Amino acid sequence: MRAQLPRACVIIGGGAIGCEFASTLSDLGTQVTLLEALPKILPGCDEDITKEVLRSFKKRKIDVRTGVAVTGHTPGGAGTTVHFGDGESIEVEARDEVSDSVRLKGRSDQRITIGMRAASKVRVSASDASSRG
Repeated sequence: MRAQLPRACVIIGGGAIGCEFASTLSDLGTQVTLLEALPKILPGCDEDITKEVLRSFKKRKIDVRTGVAVTGHTPGGAGTTVHFGDGESIEVEARDEVSDSVRLKGRSDQRITIGMRAASKVRVSASDASSRG
């Protein structure tokens, strides 16, 4: 059985993994918004690399918003509203996705957050993810 890709998604986190998700989903036809709390995406990368990635994202119509912290989301009948920055928000339909880029939490609780559909998060343990490889 083949999963259907969302029409649009919001990716929270503009590090390497968030940018990889944004690029891949965009290439597969999903409209992507990338939210990053820091002033730029790909922190720690060379400025020339970051500029090239941003140029590519702009060409592919990936909406990149930096310097905005996600403050939460409000589930609704048709989906959820992601709140960020100074009162800004993006509505995401129930069939669309909000993806919180991979988050590892210490050795005792290594869980990877791979997505959020409407109001619920899907979590896969690091051991489960590596055994599927």
